[in-house]
Amino acid sequence: MVLDQAVLRFLSEFHGRWHFFDSVFLFSHNADLIKGAVMCFYWWVFFSAEDSQQRLDEKRSKLVTGLVASLFAVLIARLMADLLPFRDRPLFSPDFQLSWARLEDKNYQAWSAFPSDHAAMFMGIAVSILSVSRKIGWLVVAYVAIFVCFCRVYLGIHWFTDVVVGSLLGAACVLAAHTRVIQDRVWFLAMKWWNASPGSMAAFATFLTASIWTIFGDVLGIAHAVWAVITHAHGAT
Repeated sequence: MVLDQAVLRFLSEFHGRWHFFDSVFLFSHNADLIKGAVMCFYWWVFFSAEDSQQRLDEKRSKLVTGLVASLFAVLIARLMADLLPFRDRPLFSPDFQLSWARLEDKNYQAWSAFPSDHAAMFMGIAVSILSVSRKIGWLVVAYVAIFVCFCRVYLGIHWFTDVVVGSLLGAACVLAAHTRVIQDRVWFLAMKWWNASPGSMAAFATFLTASIWTIFGDVLGIAHAVWAVITHAHGAT
């Protein structure tokens, strides 16, 4: 916690000093296009040609497995947030004046800050890209580190250790999933689905990409609305 406070106290020295700098990170946080652009890199690498079919299949199997592992990392992060002691976000700390960011407090009050599920998912995807393309992979890792991880610490949404642990969680899940047994199994199931119904798989890939692009905001909104209808109907009976 001492490290977290030291990092945020250092960053707070820059708040309001350069309006353009503040605006860039505030815009990056509010714009799903910025965070979700990671999926553009993902599909770029996925559809890039290789010297042989074997290398192409190996690359794609790693990417598909890495994407599944990144989503699994999000689930683990949410379970950790629910089971571990609740951690307030820097936004609500009396030691820091972060009201300049004009963030919606209601979006964060009920969610524990530790660990960052954003960092877990996007860093997991970045590491999966890195595993098949070092040149583009390091670019995506840097992109996530700046526009997802650093951005959320700078705005006071997360403490420094929240994003560090989240990033390590995402990377660990991807690396663990890249064992031959898991990778071959995931790729076998993916190809089985593709061969049986390429249309439905393409539709699902589009839906999943859009959901990641919007950080599952619409999906969660629909789920909450459906749950509210179900509970209301149950209460009425």
